[in-house]
Amino acid sequence: MFCTKCGKQNNDGATFCTSCGAQLASKPAQAPVYQPAAPAKPLSPVEKIVRSPLLTFAIICTFVGFLFTFFSWFAGNGLDYALRDLAYMEGVPSEASEFIMDVANTLHYAGGLLVVVNIVCNLPLILTSIGLFVWLFSTRSEKKVGGLGAVKAGVIIDLIFDCLVIALSLIVSVVLMVGASAAFSSMHPAAIGGILVFVLLLIGVLIFTIFYVKGILSTIKATKCALLGEKTTARPSMFVAVIGIIAGGISIISGLINLVNPYINGLVALTGLLNGVAIFLFAIAIISGKKTVLSATAGVATTPAYTAPASAPVFTPEVEAAKPQVPTYSDPSFAPMTEDSPTQFCIHCGKGLKDGEICSCREEA
Repeated sequence: MFCTKCGKQNNDGATFCTSCGAQLASKPAQAPVYQPAAPAKPLSPVEKIVRSPLLTFAIICTFVGFLFTFFSWFAGNGLDYALRDLAYMEGVPSEASEFIMDVANTLHYAGGLLVVVNIVCNLPLILTSIGLFVWLFSTRSEKKVGGLGAVKAGVIIDLIFDCLVIALSLIVSVVLMVGASAAFSSMHPAAIGGILVFVLLLIGVLIFTIFYVKGILSTIKATKCALLGEKTTARPSMFVAVIGIIAGGISIISGLINLVNPYINGLVALTGLLNGVAIFLFAIAIISGKKTVLSATAGVATTPAYTAPASAPVFTPEVEAAKPQVPTYSDPSFAPMTEDSPTQFCIHCGKGLKDGEICSCREEA
């Protein structure tokens, strides 16, 4: 440290200046500096919705229902058993019944092939369930939208499967109509009308499915953009929400009835009940969160902008030591030293000393 009277540099811890004997100002002890923890960033309204117990329980129901479906493949509810049930249905021609049974038996004894077929047929369910389960944890992290890509892929693949089934049904209807026309010189008008009604019904189902899937994809995109703070024209679909409430309610009632039905597999009934609850809760979440999602994606501020608090400058011993020490001369009566002046001063008591002289305070000690 430097003497404030003569400017002489002294050792740290000295009480008096070794040059002029002035008492040195003691450096106050450096108080510890505590950095306050940065406050947690508040959740946006959209994040509060996607983390709500309502949506969390819906995702859990979906995933548990998927697990039940997966286990049911090995408990007599796979595609092979479904085909056997179809073969024994009333009204199925004997030739068609035999063909369906051959396919079912082939799948049943194919081993690994049956597993592959079950996975392919249930691929939309697998992608959607796993994607939602991943998204459940992503909403608690910085990713926010992880898993939504798998959900979107599952919905699109499901639409493709539905279109294939409807197209196959239309082809079968046309073949039956042409075959009946070839077998009989004239068809009864009622038979022709019945086939035409069935064809129109299939076309109506196809149009309905396309609009429904389009609404689901729009809802997914709007939710994703709202979580990321991006602008989009996509909006949550109320059409999907209404259909979800109706379909979910029917599935819940049907599942409860099937649980007490001794002729229905309990695992199948419970799976239907869980899926119904999930669909119903998703529909409620869409309705309750529509306004918030639209506000977030349209640029309307829903919460004040978050600004991190400015931290006060922190002075540490290292920073303090790095500061340049500029000597100051506070005593205007300071006179230059003469031959009789002491050449040094005791750092303990401040007494003037000659060269080599030992202070009396040290001799007494």
